[in-house]
Amino acid sequence: MTSAAAATWSTAAGVLTIDGDDGIVLNTGGSGDLQINENILVGADDAGHDVKFFGNTASEYMLWDTSHDRLVVIGEVGIGTATPNAYSNYGVLTINGSTGGVVDLEVNGTRTTALYALSSGTHLSTVTAGEISLYTTDTKRLSIAAASAVVTIGGAVSADTAIVFDNGGTDYHVGIDQTADDLVIGTGTALGSNTVMQINSTGQTAFGRVPLDYRQVDIGGSWTSGGASATAVVLSVSGTMTGASGDTTYLVGSLLSANITTQTASEDIALVAQVKIDEPTITDQLGGSNVITNAASLYIEAAPTEGDTGNYALFVDDGDSRFDGDITIQTAGDGNRPYYTAYMYSDTAADRPYLSFRRSNNDTEGTLTAMTDGDYLGTINFLGIDSGGNWDAGAGIDVVHSGSVGTKVPVTMTIATHSSTAKNTDQLVLDSTGAVFIGDNANANSSKGLTINQGAADDQAFALKSSDVDHGLTTGTAGGSDVEIDDYFTIEKMVAGTSGGGVRMNVMMEDVAQRPAFQLGVYGGTAQTDKSTSARGLAEIYVSEHADNNSLADIAANGNVFNISARVGDTDATVFLVDEDGQIYATTNAHTGDVSVGALSDNYDDAQLVRTLDHAKTSAGFKGMIRDKWDDFVQYNEQDLIDAGVLGETMENGGLLNVTGLQKLHNGAIWQGYKRQMELQEEVTELKTRLLALEGAK
Repeated sequence: MTSAAAATWSTAAGVLTIDGDDGIVLNTGGSGDLQINENILVGADDAGHDVKFFGNTASEYMLWDTSHDRLVVIGEVGIGTATPNAYSNYGVLTINGSTGGVVDLEVNGTRTTALYALSSGTHLSTVTAGEISLYTTDTKRLSIAAASAVVTIGGAVSADTAIVFDNGGTDYHVGIDQTADDLVIGTGTALGSNTVMQINSTGQTAFGRVPLDYRQVDIGGSWTSGGASATAVVLSVSGTMTGASGDTTYLVGSLLSANITTQTASEDIALVAQVKIDEPTITDQLGGSNVITNAASLYIEAAPTEGDTGNYALFVDDGDSRFDGDITIQTAGDGNRPYYTAYMYSDTAADRPYLSFRRSNNDTEGTLTAMTDGDYLGTINFLGIDSGGNWDAGAGIDVVHSGSVGTKVPVTMTIATHSSTAKNTDQLVLDSTGAVFIGDNANANSSKGLTINQGAADDQAFALKSSDVDHGLTTGTAGGSDVEIDDYFTIEKMVAGTSGGGVRMNVMMEDVAQRPAFQLGVYGGTAQTDKSTSARGLAEIYVSEHADNNSLADIAANGNVFNISARVGDTDATVFLVDEDGQIYATTNAHTGDVSVGALSDNYDDAQLVRTLDHAKTSAGFKGMIRDKWDDFVQYNEQDLIDAGVLGETMENGGLLNVTGLQKLHNGAIWQGYKRQMELQEEVTELKTRLLALEGAK
């Protein structure tokens, strides 16, 4: 043992005391040990000294630092083991015992916290009431890095357990609410208050409310918007999704694809569905004249525009769709919408899109009861804004049950528009028998036909038009209502007013050399051959008077039955007429000085010209003429008949016989025969006179 010169040492009562400022060096001078069999005291109470022990590894030592009253170990420390774990460049404290290692933490001699390393695992516990805080400074983190790492909080105790995030602003907690036996996440430090999310023991999850055992995921509770936006939303799904190669079936923002298995029970289920949307409970707290413009249970902002085949705001790929309430389809500022299209892709002839209205005469859903007469099956209305600024009807289609049901449902369909003051009653009616009505809804004498009732109107009841027609006539027709330049056939009452009736048919055609403007074709039937008052032709015009009491009356004596009128000499004139005796009358054509059945004003020998007609008929193959010697004196031929207007063309070319012209020719022949007779009588009289004179002279 050596000491500095200034050091002093002494022994008393078995205690070695060394006093010196320069330190003491104990050196055995060899490999022997320094053995001290008694206690070693370094310094005194409140007056200690540093004690430093060096190891064989450079820079590793154990130091009692008096100035800081602390023990410093650079290297590994083993408690209960001579071989503490060694981690390169790490300081290590190894505590070992036969059943485990324990770190016991006390405050003023009172044990508060212990860290146990047992064969069952490592445990950190508080021995007395208090908290365990794991604290790091700055931005340091607490990490547990291990495969299948598990942190257990609670230890099967019946009490609330939680992790509290003590923030400088709002605090948050995650824990077990022992009373509800639920996992809760919320704000604040106390479990059970301000709960945002709660999961019960059977997996039901709720946001803003207590989980219900009949709802797997539930969002509820009361919530007030923060006001940082013009919108407020309870549940929002947003963000950006990028598809990957192979995502070809669909890319969707949200997918609802639940499998539903019903309970095993003898009971009905009113509804099974993938999604159910209730009517929102809206409490309107707006003040003054402020209003909620639109409210909806489901609102779709718009349809996409990127689809190459179709773009839809709502796409129902298959199955029926049902709407129990009103349906309003609305657009603004688009002249082409709304429009409605039903597409179907099928190569089966019987397949087609359907629009179906269904009604049962029963208030119980699903109960089918036949309708009764007068029950409405459906209505389609078209509305606009009236002079009062209100929605009002402009047109409609009504379908009403009509008659008794059979294997089909009998109905009457009415289509009607509105004038500026009222609905047009029975504008177009289709009844259950197949009859069609305009202005009426029944006709006992028409089981399947068209009935038009004009009411008090006196103008056209029927008109045919064509864009190819432009005849120029408007007011130039012979009586009746005006026509339009593209009308080519109209029907109206002959006599207007309450005492009117009859039919006027107008046929209009452009002034061109075409076929007849009007043709009545009759085809079929077997013609009768008798020629009596009971004979009938294949085409017939029937005329009768009546007595206004559902009984027919004879045509008045000499009454005109049928006539043909024409525009002749700038006036409308009758050119042909048949009276009730069957007498036929033809015009006198007074404007030309001609008479339809008068004498021909010519230089023909009319008797020879009459005989020429027989010659022409014989030449055309007609039989019946018996020639005599006087036929050799006939000086005319068929062309003379044409020139005289008796034939319209040669018989070979289908020439027609002018009946009135022939009558004129007959009249002429009779008159010429009469003249010759009178001339011959004069000559005979003169000859008799001469003969008498001669006889008298004798």
